[in-house]
Amino acid sequence: MNEEQRFRKTREVLEEPNLVAFVNKGRCHLKRATEPRHGFVTLQNAMLSNYCVGLHDGDEIAYESLDALLADGWVLD
Repeated sequence: MNEEQRFRKTREVLEEPNLVAFVNKGRCHLKRATEPRHGFVTLQNAMLSNYCVGLHDGDEIAYESLDALLADGWVLD
């Protein structure tokens, strides 16, 4: 899958959440395309269009929109 396809698939999963994408702990796991950083969006947040990426160190990064999240380099892991 090329980079454009990864971003497109990430958009599809987060715009219209489905249980398959969130089966692992109720989270959709993401990675940064530009650096070795990992995070997740919870099913609840995705269903509310709340684009907040939880980081595995406990921090969170909140985005105004899905476009902003994608522009910051997050894609499906």
